[in-house]
Amino acid sequence: ASFSGAYDGSQVSVDSAFAGLAPMGGMSYVLARLKWNLGEFLALTGWQVRGSDLVYAGLLPHWISPEALPFLELTSEKQLEVSEWDARCLLDEHSLPLPDGFGDADSLPKWILPLVQHAFSAPSLPGIVERLRSLVKTGDPQKKNFARTCLDQMSKASPLALHVTLGLIRKSAQIYNSAYQANRQRRLDQDTASSVLREIMKLELRAQQRLLCSADAVLGLHARCTGRDVSDSLWSRQSIMEVVQEEVEDVIAKPPSPAAGEAADFAIAPRSEMSLSTHPRLRRFHPDYDPATGLDHDPAWMEAEAQRWSPELFAEERQHTISE
Repeated sequence: ASFSGAYDGSQVSVDSAFAGLAPMGGMSYVLARLKWNLGEFLALTGWQVRGSDLVYAGLLPHWISPEALPFLELTSEKQLEVSEWDARCLLDEHSLPLPDGFGDADSLPKWILPLVQHAFSAPSLPGIVERLRSLVKTGDPQKKNFARTCLDQMSKASPLALHVTLGLIRKSAQIYNSAYQANRQRRLDQDTASSVLREIMKLELRAQQRLLCSADAVLGLHARCTGRDVSDSLWSRQSIMEVVQEEVEDVIAKPPSPAAGEAADFAIAPRSEMSLSTHPRLRRFHPDYDPATGLDHDPAWMEAEAQRWSPELFAEERQHTISE
């Protein structure tokens, strides 16, 4: 589940605001970490990113051919007699050299990146719209077309959902940056990154369940199912100027109210001292279970694997080489 990749036919569009909803499943965490304010740009305009641009933008980490999918499936389902570390190495080996991206004919041409950073780094949604309108007034046809496309796309989305989406991305960036500064490391360790992701998913769930109760979500989801766009006059707010910041804060940050029928915050239940998969009576259902030994693995092979991946393996040889 932690391995993802793209190829020529891959395409991603963050368009939840066009259905009156907000990003979910940790998408705000991903968007908040993109360079050049691409996260805000993609989520507010629903811009489609395709092919190698997905990797260059930071949305996906690997460039993989569809021909590798059967091998990925074989490896991920542990049909090979390899350890978890070996399986990870095999998965990484399916990645191909990344072709050129951000070209003029690509989904994210390089020339729009400065425009994206200029417009979508504004502190508020009205500020973003104002910067896009100023680009329309310039004499540069490329800037005009880019800004007009963005404004046209944003006019099709729910104004409330746009505000909430931007608020989620900005709050996610604050949470991530605070953790990064506290750790004083180039990268967050796994436990800290998981904690940050949980906090962001908690905010996403709060926002999503409140938006789902709004008229905009009903209207947007119906239009999505019927293949139509929603006219800006049908949204509960006619423009982004009708949404106040206090309302956005209530949607995102206000703790859930059980009295109002809201679900509890997103949380991961603490793991028990003994995982279900290690229960002795469940071993008999393992495909490698041996009734004669009562084990679901080869002890000699497991011991060899543990030694093979131990940090102490070849420790003396490494130290000897360093000393020389």
